[in-house]
Amino acid sequence: MRKNRVKWLAMVVSCLMIFVISAQSTFGFIVTSTQSLINTFKPFESFVNGLLITKTVEHPFGAMYDIPERIEFDFELDFGPEYANYVFNTTEGDKKADSDGKFSVSVRPEDSFGVENIDEGTEVKVTELQNKAGFSVKDGEGTQSVVISSEAAASVNFVNIYTPGSVNLSNVTLTGEKVLEGREWREGDSFSFLLEYEAENGEWISVGTETVTYDSENENFNRFDFSEKLNSLEFENIGTYVFRLSEEVGTDDEMSYDKTIKYFSVTVGDADMDGKLEIQDVAALRNSDVTETDGVYNVTVVFNNTFVPEEFPDDLSVNIFVDKNISNIGTQSIGPENFEFTLVSSDMGAELSEKSDENGNAVFELTFTPDDIGKTYVYTLTETNDGRENIIYDDTSYQISVTILLDEANNILTAETRVNGEIVEDALVSFENTYDYTPPVSPPTNDGGIGRFFWPIMTVLSLTALVVLISQKKRFDI
Repeated sequence: MRKNRVKWLAMVVSCLMIFVISAQSTFGFIVTSTQSLINTFKPFESFVNGLLITKTVEHPFGAMYDIPERIEFDFELDFGPEYANYVFNTTEGDKKADSDGKFSVSVRPEDSFGVENIDEGTEVKVTELQNKAGFSVKDGEGTQSVVISSEAAASVNFVNIYTPGSVNLSNVTLTGEKVLEGREWREGDSFSFLLEYEAENGEWISVGTETVTYDSENENFNRFDFSEKLNSLEFENIGTYVFRLSEEVGTDDEMSYDKTIKYFSVTVGDADMDGKLEIQDVAALRNSDVTETDGVYNVTVVFNNTFVPEEFPDDLSVNIFVDKNISNIGTQSIGPENFEFTLVSSDMGAELSEKSDENGNAVFELTFTPDDIGKTYVYTLTETNDGRENIIYDDTSYQISVTILLDEANNILTAETRVNGEIVEDALVSFENTYDYTPPVSPPTNDGGIGRFFWPIMTVLSLTALVVLISQKKRFDI
């Protein structure tokens, strides 16, 4: 009986040793004890009759880039029809093959997937299923085959290259405004602006120019828009791109051009690894403003030019002289005074009148200001026919033009005056009227010359008679 007990105990110990040895012979497992035994496969430990799949992604974003959690790659494992409906022990638990001996699994970058207890000599085909934008299998090896060995685990490593598509700046706008201080806008005012960005080699690349030109019929003539040029840009690499906007200096010496340079940056990245780059941020760096609305970045700038002219030249007076002459051909004569002359501006329709003085002189005094620089005014000068009798009026018409110029050396206004197309130093015109009048002569009498003495004699006789009568009256009174 005692011997039987010893024999039974020896058999129990033997069975326990066999169980322990069997458990330790399954390489790649550790045994953890909780309420039940749980077998956990550790693929990085050496094991036989197994397969290890690893995944590597090469990308241009640097070592600090974190591949998004959602990125994983699908593989199909083909063990052959002899493994139809077979249940495999894997690092993700049991995996059942289909009727062709295949099953699929997903592996994250820098992660791995393991299968154990595959018959030695089994050829396994592992194929990466391509379905992610921007990723490609390095060297084009989409399928790898391995043969299972009892000496070491078979392994395959798939390397993917991630090449995202380029991005354009379709969600970035760039607008600006040109402001003048010191004077109003005027015809001919034009200002140009240059947009550039800094390339990876430090070189500034021109994006293009925009120009604003004064237009009295367009209230927004002083605004410019680079958005279309900006949207046409494409970037193929991640990074922060710096842009600068400057005003091209013009030739107006009296204009203080805005020399401030406006800077902003555009950050290109790929946070989601969706196969294309995207604009991650647009920031104002210096002398610019950036706002963001519904995913659109709006960059705005203002260029302010100050007009600081030299001291304005004094107004200029230009005189047009009139010389009035009278040709008296009768016995009676008149002078050259009080004849009227009219000066009419063909540009403005203005009309001026002057009368000649006793010497026959009249003067039209015209005043011009610095605003008239470069302008030409045309006038017509004629004499007014006021209908006097016995006068033949001069109907000559003079065309007089006055061009206002600036003597920059002396900062004074000057005038170029033309009379009937001929340049003159002084504008002097003359008008000559003809006066033809002779008073009528009294008709002669037939009294032999006595008639002309009749009235004087009668006057003397009358006075004598009056004296005699007075004398006689006094005598009678005495």
